[in-house]
Amino acid sequence: MRRSSVTVTETVSLVFVLWVFAVVVVDGGFIKYETGAGTVEGKLNVHLVPHSHDDVGWLKTIDQYFVGSNNSIQGASVRNVLDSLVVALLRDPNRKFIFGEQAFFQRWWAEQSLEIQEEMKKLVYSGQLEFVNGGWCMHDEAASHYIDMIDQTTLGHRLIKQQFNKTPRAGWQIDPFGHSAVQAYLLGAEIWYMHDWPSPIAWVTVMRN
Repeated sequence: MRRSSVTVTETVSLVFVLWVFAVVVVDGGFIKYETGAGTVEGKLNVHLVPHSHDDVGWLKTIDQYFVGSNNSIQGASVRNVLDSLVVALLRDPNRKFIFGEQAFFQRWWAEQSLEIQEEMKKLVYSGQLEFVNGGWCMHDEAASHYIDMIDQTTLGHRLIKQQFNKTPRAGWQIDPFGHSAVQAYLLGAEIWYMHDWPSPIAWVTVMRN
């Protein structure tokens, strides 16, 4: 098999041409997106949902995930996510975000000043920030005992109720590696979610109106 060779000069020239093209065509300016529009008939309407997906221990420990250490394994810092989230949402009232894992949120919440906590409450009450699922973590469905599933979900919901007087309306179970009968039961009749998002595939089942 013949192997094609590209010189350093050719590579540099190509990169320069692409850079010039980007500057001339794209103009390199700030692009403002219209985020307040409704659905358009006859067109594919795509809903982008900015959300958290923070493993409460997987490739790193929960502490490493929270503070952002040991990034040689995986780059992740939930503390930075939440810090920047407050700033970003306050900057633009059209922005929205959903957060799931209370193990991280509660640790972050305990570190914040009363001023930041009040700002966060305003974001929750306005609907810019919404807690989904609401459990201490997004539990595994295959190996977890049903009592643990109930307990960890109850703990997260209780804390959200105490701090914000809110109850999660959506069951957000997007990384389950298969679904169990117990989880379906919890998301349906017993926890009283309004919506259930059980997988990365974009479909919703209305559970309560």
